[in-house]
Amino acid sequence: MMAMWSWVKRPTAFVARNGNSIVAVSSVLIACLSLYFTIQAQNDDRAYKELLIKPTLSRQAHSVDFSVAIANVGLGPARIKDIIYQFGGECISMVDANGELSQTSYDKVIGGLNTRFLNEVFSFEIPNTSPTAITTRNHVLFPEEIIGVGKEVVLFRIDDSSLETFRTKNESLRYEAFSVVVR
Repeated sequence: MMAMWSWVKRPTAFVARNGNSIVAVSSVLIACLSLYFTIQAQNDDRAYKELLIKPTLSRQAHSVDFSVAIANVGLGPARIKDIIYQFGGECISMVDANGELSQTSYDKVIGGLNTRFLNEVFSFEIPNTSPTAITTRNHVLFPEEIIGVGKEVVLFRIDDSSLETFRTKNESLRYEAFSVVVR
């Protein structure tokens, strides 16, 4: 029976002789683990908060005034760092090779907006009506422009002076054609 308890006596004696060292090493280990988990929790919290205030840009199309806009639906302001427009397979950057804003690119973007929305999307013939000039309003986004939280920048819309005429002509379309324009 004594031989059976001898395996218990040796570790107990070791702990009795080195108890202070064991407690000190355990304390250091627990402190290091606590520090690691605290730093990890702070990093996770910082990443979570950054995601919370991150802007989220969304493209919006409104059939009421036939407008297309970029809206910030996130929780933080959006600063446009760079923007590239694509029309007809051509990519147009608002900044030239020197890092300056390009007037030529601006003119191409305005022409592209009008071509894309007026000529391609709204190109339809209405029987028994005369041609009507439709005026539009365009806004080109530039680098360093800021879109606030809950704000939207309208890139293209039918001007108020032409909106009623445009709606009247749309209403005279067959349902299939009208639904294509609205979509």
